[in-house]
Amino acid sequence: MAGPATLYQTGVHASRPAAGSGCVLYTCTDHNLVYRSDGSLWTTFITLATGLSNPMTTAEDIIVGGASGTPARLAVGTEGQVLSVSSGAVAWAAAASGGIDSGSSFPGLPTTNDLFYHTTHGMLFFYNGTLWLTVQKFFTQWAITTALSAATAPRAPLDPDLQVYVLDLVARVYVTTTNNGSNYWTVDFIPVGTTGSSIGSCSTSASSPNVYLDLRTAKNAVVAATDTQMIIDFAKTGSPGTLLGGAGFTYRLTAS
Repeated sequence: MAGPATLYQTGVHASRPAAGSGCVLYTCTDHNLVYRSDGSLWTTFITLATGLSNPMTTAEDIIVGGASGTPARLAVGTEGQVLSVSSGAVAWAAAASGGIDSGSSFPGLPTTNDLFYHTTHGMLFFYNGTLWLTVQKFFTQWAITTALSAATAPRAPLDPDLQVYVLDLVARVYVTTTNNGSNYWTVDFIPVGTTGSSIGSCSTSASSPNVYLDLRTAKNAVVAATDTQMIIDFAKTGSPGTLLGGAGFTYRLTAS
């Protein structure tokens, strides 16, 4: 006795059996359809979803959406290119400029706010439109450890390798007893080397005694390369009271 007919079969359209052969469902791989037999006719029962048609032909190809989303091939780009968008379409393109350049000498045609890491100095610089200055800001100060009643002129060493670009001259001081327009203290900043003259000062002349004073003078200038120290000169005019506090200067370094 013959065995029962297979109720479900799969194959190409040309191999589909007769509708009355006992097969009930037949998946046609040619047309992505499932047919159902009623004993005399095959009728479409299910339309199967089609899979992705692979458009790639070469190693490192990628698939992108073409017209109406149809899968399309995009060949690999060249070394250093990045995937980008050009005229609304996915494409390979040169990477946008970015990051921080570095080297042992500054670039020849910088623009304002360019950054550059100088490998010799081991520092990050920015271009202010005229000079290359360190991003880092420094502060040198001299504190008055005992009350001053007589003039004094301590010295602060300057960087021996790079020029100093002074930003601000600052002092935070306190004058006891007497301080007015005729009796006051002046804090003078004098580079020593070849300059030998004041580059700016802060005075208590416009203030009252017995209060802390925050004095600041903007400078924004380069100290001569041959200057090795900065004198912070505390000088008296008339007979002011004793002085407490300290003074200093903020600066960046510059190189060429």
